[in-house]
Amino acid sequence: MQHLRRPFPVARAYFQGPDDGLFFLCLIFRKKEDFLFEIDDNVFIGEIKGVRHNVKNENISQLDVHFQGYLDEHEEKDPNSVKALLIMNHQNNKAPEEREPVKDTQINLAKRNGSLIIETAVLLKLLEECRSGKRQEK
Repeated sequence: MQHLRRPFPVARAYFQGPDDGLFFLCLIFRKKEDFLFEIDDNVFIGEIKGVRHNVKNENISQLDVHFQGYLDEHEEKDPNSVKALLIMNHQNNKAPEEREPVKDTQINLAKRNGSLIIETAVLLKLLEECRSGKRQEK
């Protein structure tokens, strides 16, 4: 990743894919977004939040600021190859089954911004399914 200069901490890892092939993941930790990584030609940029309230517009807007900032810094990048992810552990003072669903207002704002809200319970379930072989890469 030549376009990013040090002193950003970098983590590189190889993972076993479902087809027994390895894939490379490079995470860049910057002072802006919570994570940024590339897989092939796609860039994933995101925020991770653990909060007692439900998802708020400001959580989605913060992600959009990082997304737009990345595009401003990398004008050569195709905007369709940059994915904005908001990983939320909302209402973390309640058991997952007692939590209110994310409201339509926030879902629609995320859609309008081209962002994806991922609840941590769903993310962990997907990880569990991938590791057990129940879900294959698509």
